[in-house]
Amino acid sequence: MGSFVGRQRELTELRAGLSDATAGHGHLFLLSGEPGIGKTRLADEFGRAAVAPGVHVAWGRCWEGGGAPAYWPWIQVLRACFGNTDAEQRAAILGSEATPQVALDIGQLLPELRAAYAPGPRHSGPQPTDPEQARFQLFESVVTLLKNVARIGPLVIVIDDLHDADHPSLLLLKFIASHSKDARILLVGTYRDTEVRQSPELTRLIGDLSREGYSIPIAGLSEAEVGEFVAGSSGKTADEKLVSGLYQATDGNPLFVDGVVRLLAAEGKLDGTGVGDTFKIPDGVQESIRRRLVKLPEETNRTLSIASVIGNEVETQLLARVSRSAAGEIVERMEGALRAGIVLDSPSGASRYRFSHALVREAL
Repeated sequence: MGSFVGRQRELTELRAGLSDATAGHGHLFLLSGEPGIGKTRLADEFGRAAVAPGVHVAWGRCWEGGGAPAYWPWIQVLRACFGNTDAEQRAAILGSEATPQVALDIGQLLPELRAAYAPGPRHSGPQPTDPEQARFQLFESVVTLLKNVARIGPLVIVIDDLHDADHPSLLLLKFIASHSKDARILLVGTYRDTEVRQSPELTRLIGDLSREGYSIPIAGLSEAEVGEFVAGSSGKTADEKLVSGLYQATDGNPLFVDGVVRLLAAEGKLDGTGVGDTFKIPDGVQESIRRRLVKLPEETNRTLSIASVIGNEVETQLLARVSRSAAGEIVERMEGALRAGIVLDSPSGASRYRFSHALVREAL
C-alpha cells in the first residue's frame, strides 16, 4: 500500500462529523470519485484514526460478483457489531423484554442468532404477511440494534462500493440515515461516480441518499501531493520534472500514481534518470482501465482508439472525418465514454473531448 498523502480537507469534514455523532447528532457522508481515486483508502485512514478514542468501527463491503445474499454489506456490519462482545453486552445490543422482535428480525440476517436469542412463543407476535410491512419491521429492528450498539460507544459504519450494493441494502442505508440523526452513529458510504452515472436507477438511489447527508467528491492529488507521494516512496526529494510528468500523465489518481511509482522503483528510475515524456503502464493500471473500457459498446471503443491516435484532445468534426462517421454518431458514442470518465468535455470548446488521463489514452 502506497503512502497516504493529502486529503486534509476531507479528513477534517469527517472528523467534524464524528465529533457531532459522538455528541448524539448522527450524520451520513458519501465519498465519491472515479476508480482508484482513493475513496476506500480515505475511509480506512479515517476509520483507523477513529478507533483510538474508543469508537467502534464496522465495515460492510459490497460484492460486485453474483451470488451474494440480500443485505450482504449489512450482514457484515451486524456481525462486526457483535464481535468481541460479552454476554451482557450482547443482551444490551439485542434489547430488553420490551423489544423481543429485534432478535427475531435480526435472526433473518444472522442465522447464528436464531437459536441462541430468538424469543419464546409468548414474545413472538404475528409476523406481517405484506412484504413492504415485513421490510419496514426489519429496518426498524436494525435501527434499534444499531442505536443500542451506539449507546455502548459511538459507532462508525462504513459501506464500501455502494455502486455494487443490492437495492434493499441501499434502501436500508437511507432508512438508517433518516432514523439515526439523534444517535451516536456516523455513516460513511463510498461509490464510483462513473458507475452511478451509467445507471439511471443507481443515479436515483444515490441521489436519494445524498439528500439524507453530505457528499464529499474526491479529486486527484495535487502536483505537490504527487511529489510527496514519490518522496515517501523513494526516501528522498522527488525530481521536479518526474513529478510534473507523472502528475500530467495520471491527473493525480493515486492508483495510477502508485502503479507507475512502483514500476519506476523496480527499474531504479525514481530519481528521474532515463524517464522520457511517457510512462510504461503497469499491469494493475492497465487492468483498471480495461475494466472500464470493456463495459462500453464496441463502436465507442473503436472511436476512442482512433481518438487516442489523434491526440490527448480531439475535435468532434475531425474525429468524424477520420472515423468516417457522422458528427451526431460521434457525440452519441462519446456520451458513454463521458459517463464512464474515460473522456471529459474539453474546456477549450463545446465540440471537443479530452482524455481524462494520459495513461488512459496510452492504454487505448
